[in-house]
Amino acid sequence: KMPGFTPKWNPQVKDFKSAETSGVIHGDFKPLVSKKSRFTDLKEYLVSEVLTYTDPKTKEKYFQINMKVGKDAAELKTITKEVVFLIDCSKSTTEKRFREFKEGLEYSLSNLNSGDTFNILAFKKFIVEFKPQSVAPNAENIRQALRFVDDLTLGTRTDAYNALLSSISRPINRNPSYIIFLSDGYPTQGVTEPSRIIHEVSELNNGLRSIFAFSGGLNVNRYLLDFITYKNRGWSEYSYRSHQIGQYLGNMYDKIKEPVLVNLRYHVSGLAEQDIYPKLLPDFFRNIEFTLYGKYSAEDDFVLQLVGNVEGKVTEFVIESSLHEAAEGTQDIAKNWAFNKIYELIGQLREGEDNTQLIEQIRALSKRYKIRTPYLD
Repeated sequence: KMPGFTPKWNPQVKDFKSAETSGVIHGDFKPLVSKKSRFTDLKEYLVSEVLTYTDPKTKEKYFQINMKVGKDAAELKTITKEVVFLIDCSKSTTEKRFREFKEGLEYSLSNLNSGDTFNILAFKKFIVEFKPQSVAPNAENIRQALRFVDDLTLGTRTDAYNALLSSISRPINRNPSYIIFLSDGYPTQGVTEPSRIIHEVSELNNGLRSIFAFSGGLNVNRYLLDFITYKNRGWSEYSYRSHQIGQYLGNMYDKIKEPVLVNLRYHVSGLAEQDIYPKLLPDFFRNIEFTLYGKYSAEDDFVLQLVGNVEGKVTEFVIESSLHEAAEGTQDIAKNWAFNKIYELIGQLREGEDNTQLIEQIRALSKRYKIRTPYLD
């Protein structure tokens, strides 16, 4: 079974060992930034852990790198953000799920940070907006927003494609800017092919806004929701119990409430970067743990350079470690590596193109690592 691509939530942060950031850089290391900022050494703020696993039958070697904001990062300021709530008001959403969406939305609105901005776009056949542009979460705007949400009703058809294009085409007034997409994932009007929606929205967005998705119940189009988020530096979450949708939606908002390091990218020296997944990282949030998975052949030293923005300044976090000295992990590392590679391959599928080779690779990985791939069923 493939769950949504979701980071771990740990409000009680316990550090791994502090990251090693000595001055030794490998000869083939190519910095992503040439000029270092005042936050160049982030070992006070970010911590890492390296685990390895060797398959006893094939002798193939896998690694896992866990990264998160450490317990000493209180002085690392929370970055103000823009949040656009995009809510599906079609009949397929169902009244029960819609009520729960409203409950979770009301919690999220009430827990925006000072300095954030927000807007709400409700879509059926057409889009209904709360405000022409995002506004501050002051008492009056929140009061009006809660009334706006309470007055929303279900319609018939839904044009998710147009709603997503409209939301990413709006001017950005905070960086980062996040879209929280609340839907069952079943468009019924306009462009309805999930792969086309994913491809065209991702191409137009070009990583400018992170897209997160949430849904609940059993009748959900996981393919659209999982990959519209995976391709746009976010993730999707679900509650299979309809009566817990509001609570779980609130929990998801809590995860993205406090961004501390944004616009992330990474470079690795000493390891085969083409075998490392995921290729795109979401922003770093306080209390959230992110993981990279890869394969390797020799237990050599490696350098991982993580580059992002802190308080408007480009900064880097360098992990130097040896796989020989890494802690021993379990076979879950191999399975999670395969899971992430499958996600990457599925994200490359294109409607109307010859996907034969990609599908063969996906099926082979699914069979070998015993991963159910519902998107191909």
